[in-house]
Amino acid sequence: MRLRPATGGIVLAMLLTTTVNGVAGESAPSCERIRAGLRREPVASRLVVRRLPAAVVARSQSGPKKPRASLWRGAAIGAGIGALIGGLVWAPSLCGSNDPECSAITVPVGVAAGAGIGAAVGAIGQALAR
Repeated sequence: MRLRPATGGIVLAMLLTTTVNGVAGESAPSCERIRAGLRREPVASRLVVRRLPAAVVARSQSGPKKPRASLWRGAAIGAGIGALIGGLVWAPSLCGSNDPECSAITVPVGVAAGAGIGAAVGAIGQALAR
């Protein structure tokens, strides 16, 4: 579709006039409100920090601390219990009494899965006990 020269001129004139009207309609932002906020006097904080006497600070820092059990300890105990349950209880329950091939597959899987689940449970339990 080709436009005639007169039509192209009219379209161009309409575009220019609407653009000029849009730019002329913008208002300059008022910066006085921002400047007034920046010139405001600082307000004293309502948070009051009190210093403790040196004797109280020294007692709290030098007091005997109760040793806390490690998360690794809980994870190790949980892994051991989980491996025993997985290897001795869960895995043999899946296989028949005369199926050594099934036992050869399920016992190591039961030990590994039980140890992983037990370690996670033991670490979580130790973290909650802290």
